[in-house]
Amino acid sequence: MADADPQPGPSNATETPASSSGSVPDPTIRRPMLSDSLYAPGTFHGRSNEDADSFLDYVDRFAKYRHLSDENCLELLPVLLRDAACDFYDTLTPTQLESWTNFKRAFLDRFGRSKATRWQDASSLWSEGQQLTSPSTTS
Repeated sequence: MADADPQPGPSNATETPASSSGSVPDPTIRRPMLSDSLYAPGTFHGRSNEDADSFLDYVDRFAKYRHLSDENCLELLPVLLRDAACDFYDTLTPTQLESWTNFKRAFLDRFGRSKATRWQDASSLWSEGQQLTSPSTTS
């Protein structure tokens, strides 16, 4: 029995399909891949209920996933920041924007939770967790 010819076309979703001539892959045609928008960081508005530390941590993880430089991270900011956070960005000094580290420091100074606030939050969690509830003794 003769071996069957392999199916034409790429063998997996990461390959580039061949051009119409069939011999050389056409780099302008790509198979669908997972969109970066699934993983891209969400926007940050500067609201009191938003977690600035978590936002920056996620931007750092996304940058690592995409192999972005610190300069690329800084270039992403105007797209990710909205409302008060965007206004804050517009007032940053050149020194605060010269490095990702400088930006993060300024960002957390403005939007991060203070040590005192974090301590109060942790303290309230412990005090809430320590309250005992007793069953009703009324019949």
